[in-house]
Amino acid sequence: MKEKKLIDKLLRGECSSEELEHLQRYWQGSDQSGLEEMLEDHWQSTAQPEESDTSDLQERLWEKIETAREKPAPLTIRWTSSWAFRGAAAAAAVLLITFGAYWYLQSSAGPSGQQLVEQVNLDAAPMPVELEDGSVVWLKRESKLTYLEPFSEGERSVQLIGEGFFEIAKDPQRPFIVRTDHLDTRVLGTSFNLKAEEGDSIVQVALVEGSVEVIWDAQRDTSVRISPGEQLTYHHQVQRAEKERFVSDAPYAWKNGVIYFTKADVYEVAMTLEKWYGKPFKIKGDSLISGKLVHRYNTKKLTLNEVLQGISKVMDYRFEAQANGDILILPKD
Repeated sequence: MKEKKLIDKLLRGECSSEELEHLQRYWQGSDQSGLEEMLEDHWQSTAQPEESDTSDLQERLWEKIETAREKPAPLTIRWTSSWAFRGAAAAAAVLLITFGAYWYLQSSAGPSGQQLVEQVNLDAAPMPVELEDGSVVWLKRESKLTYLEPFSEGERSVQLIGEGFFEIAKDPQRPFIVRTDHLDTRVLGTSFNLKAEEGDSIVQVALVEGSVEVIWDAQRDTSVRISPGEQLTYHHQVQRAEKERFVSDAPYAWKNGVIYFTKADVYEVAMTLEKWYGKPFKIKGDSLISGKLVHRYNTKKLTLNEVLQGISKVMDYRFEAQANGDILILPKD
């Protein structure tokens, strides 16, 4: 299999830039478990019995991977949970993603000596990321921010997967650009929320203060400016954008531990609670559920059970905990 041979070359540090790009495309379009199986097979066939410390394995993988480019940037990954690397397969898979982010950010060709930094929030609480220019990015759970450090002289560029709230320090000489798969958000100094979840058909930018330019389409040559209090929703499958005023702090209330529902159907409620609490929510009898939830819950003051009880009181469904940890959503009798 071509990809298996390329992964072998990757771990030996012998991939060309074209081969690395092929692996990145393969990773994005393949089943993750299949890729990890190949990486695990490689590790089982090459690792020595005494090599059980995953931190040592990770360091050795870095050393191999950094030889894949003629002038590689030093690579740095910062995680918020000690279990982020549970094995060599997971570590190697992350390396593929990291190289993809490196090429993406290199569109503005920064100076030598930069490090590629990846910040990942694996915890429930929003995670603040302080950048070297004084900007602060709050990452929602399961969100990832990637950037070159220090920033280049011409611009400050980061890549976001997931959702983040940005408080950008003013620097008229260096615009700040947040890149996602489907659009770029360009600012000088402002605060805004950006939601670009993997698998979603929309990307949303909500501006709190200042001014931003949102740029999209395949060539990144279509743009629009939004004003404070406005939210731009971009439907990337049809390349259509629409602006609207948002209510209160709805788009970024999560930063303060608040779950905000605005006419949310049961699917949105289930997905939001699942991402927030890291528990699987299953819907049963959805054809009998039609209510739309409008409410906000402060998770710093309420437990999960209290949130679920509050939703059950006003909606036409209830929650039932299962022995396996799942939470069922059922129509009320």
